[in-house]
Amino acid sequence: MEKTARTYRFVSKQVMRARGGHILVLLMSLVLFPVDLFGRQTTNLEQFQRCAEVVADTLFARTGDPDQLCVRIVSHQADWILDQACNDVAALRTLSLVQCQAPYTNELLIAITDIGVRYVELEDADFYWREVTLGVSASVPVIDASAQKRSRVTERFGYALNDTVDASSIAEIESPGYDFTVGTTIRLNRSSFWKSVAEPAIVIGTSVVMVILLFTARSQ
Repeated sequence: MEKTARTYRFVSKQVMRARGGHILVLLMSLVLFPVDLFGRQTTNLEQFQRCAEVVADTLFARTGDPDQLCVRIVSHQADWILDQACNDVAALRTLSLVQCQAPYTNELLIAITDIGVRYVELEDADFYWREVTLGVSASVPVIDASAQKRSRVTERFGYALNDTVDASSIAEIESPGYDFTVGTTIRLNRSSFWKSVAEPAIVIGTSVVMVILLFTARSQ
């Protein structure tokens, strides 16, 4: 599959609803179980591969499954994940992928625009909420079935997988050789929670106790 020169990153975070359906049932079974059959936490790279399969399936569905389709992916550190996903999904759809040649009327051009991992701190400090996101912008060849005419549309599509991970497993689920698998940690603002909720509650509780003691003393 061909790749062009490196291009922009983090262009858009617009998310569309997935419209592909051939492999989504299979993927849902994988998404719902972030721990594999051997009890191992899925890695961030594996989560990205699952996201890429959903993205590829959705974009292929948008083309209307032509007899032949060529896929070109803009150069990116994670382009190989999309390349692999496109080949796997094309095989499931029994879709023939061919080399891209002029005039490129059957070319599906894909650029990764958003990719990353976030860990959100939970009240239970032993776990994080993990969010793995993959977003793309694509130039999609479509066929007007009524007019039998080819045209092109630009699609922006994003997909995210969320689950909880053991805080002690972070080093195991990241792949340092791929920067995009290293997550950013979002910490809870515990001091803000103390000032806005806990501290006022204690003050109010103390005031109530003082009032009760005052009335008790007067009654005696």
